[in-house]
Amino acid sequence: MYLRDLLAYDDFVVQCHDLPDADSIAAAYALYAYFKSNGKKVTLVYSGSMEISRVNVKLMIEKLEIPLNYVAPDFECPEMLITVGCQYGADNVTRLRAREIAIIDNHYGFPPSSVKYSHIKNSFGSCSALVYQMLLSEIVTNRQDQVLSVTKDMSVATALYYGVYMATNEFSDIIHSADADVRDELEYDKELFTGLQYSTLSIDELKIVGEALANYHYDQNSRFAVVYVKACDPSVLGFVSDIICRVNSIDCCVVYADLGYFYKLSIRTSSREIKSGELIDFITVKIGEGGGKDKKAGGIIYKEKYENNYPGLNIEKYFMDKFSEFKNSCDCIDAKNYDFDLHKEQFSKYTKMSFVLGYVKTTDLIENSAELILRTYEGNVKVVASPNVYIMVGINGEVYPIARETFDVSYKECEAPFDFAYDYEPRVYNGVTGQMRLLKSFIRPCRTLARLSIWAKEITKPTKLFPKNWDYENYMFGLEGDYLVARMDDRKDLYIVKRNIFARTYKKAQEKVLPQFNK
Repeated sequence: MYLRDLLAYDDFVVQCHDLPDADSIAAAYALYAYFKSNGKKVTLVYSGSMEISRVNVKLMIEKLEIPLNYVAPDFECPEMLITVGCQYGADNVTRLRAREIAIIDNHYGFPPSSVKYSHIKNSFGSCSALVYQMLLSEIVTNRQDQVLSVTKDMSVATALYYGVYMATNEFSDIIHSADADVRDELEYDKELFTGLQYSTLSIDELKIVGEALANYHYDQNSRFAVVYVKACDPSVLGFVSDIICRVNSIDCCVVYADLGYFYKLSIRTSSREIKSGELIDFITVKIGEGGGKDKKAGGIIYKEKYENNYPGLNIEKYFMDKFSEFKNSCDCIDAKNYDFDLHKEQFSKYTKMSFVLGYVKTTDLIENSAELILRTYEGNVKVVASPNVYIMVGINGEVYPIARETFDVSYKECEAPFDFAYDYEPRVYNGVTGQMRLLKSFIRPCRTLARLSIWAKEITKPTKLFPKNWDYENYMFGLEGDYLVARMDDRKDLYIVKRNIFARTYKKAQEKVLPQFNK
């Protein structure tokens, strides 16, 4: 669903979840401003058994003059109801009566059959970032003025910034690059934000922190700690994990809270051998989601999935077991020293399917020899602009550099339309000035050459790959089910392809069968 799909309606009610947090309010406020800029009638509401009492949320509403109204459960929406940061029919949002319903949310779930429109992307760390990306997607429809009237509005920009700040534990538990975009791209009221920033911990939350620090599980041999925190704002988890990881005998910790249908996690590490972003991926694989960088990460585990996969296992025992498994079960490959022939029997031959992708010449973006920082939904990649370096834009919005000589044997320019309709729009930053450009307007279409073959094998355990050609922040990381790929023409040119992308881009090569002759 796009925001443009909803412009056929004239009267909107934008609803936050009950007892809304800063993220839900900020995302709803941005939608309120956008539909207002398009001449629509919009009402911003929340409901439930209690009105807002959190000090920082009340201060946010007051200082940013957000027109959020508390309504009774029998409130009736005249035309279109949009639930933001929650899903209509869920336990955390009052079901208001409505003729038409839309859902915009960054949590796991599926919309009820009665819901006509939905945009549910649980890979985002905040709903504010999700709405920001939806706004940017509207620029292509010649509604740039309406979009800029929202993103350049100081009140809205500050709300979005603060919403992501709170949802991602002060930007330390960033799961998706879109969350980083809000942090890096919006011009916000710094003085007002500072006031909000230092009003986040209440007396009750101070007590929660004290109880958490007094009761923790610690493994002296692995220098790993697990800490339970009572249900609270996600920023409190980060506060606790920062303190725990400052203990001189603790190298890594997982701090978690039970928030109903999921566990919220915050991870910290001070060990060079353990990256928090990789550990959160390992802990949440198949049962949740997460993301982060070297020292800090965050994520969630869905309780239903956890209980189905690990029935009867105590969650703290699970964290301890997974940490030990993670430390002892990771392969490390240096592409420059990899002897393909020793492992050839493990690989199978695959052929790339023919489909249209996008590519960008780095010299279209910036002059030669200047450093670029590409931001894809998975993170940042550094590259130096050159006529011999291109940027590929993949089918899921993944962005990666490629040598021109590799492009010439793998792809061919074409005139086919390239549908750039991703949840996250890749962008590039000038490494010196920090200026950002969306790649959208620079993309040229190209078609993969179906004859291109590669060697590939499925990864059976977490793998760190130091690639031959590019700096992927030291190494690429793959989980079980992802693929290790080697080029046919250069078997030291290794890379890791995520399993969902591999299934859409490659097919197993057919074996040639020799004819049989009767004697």
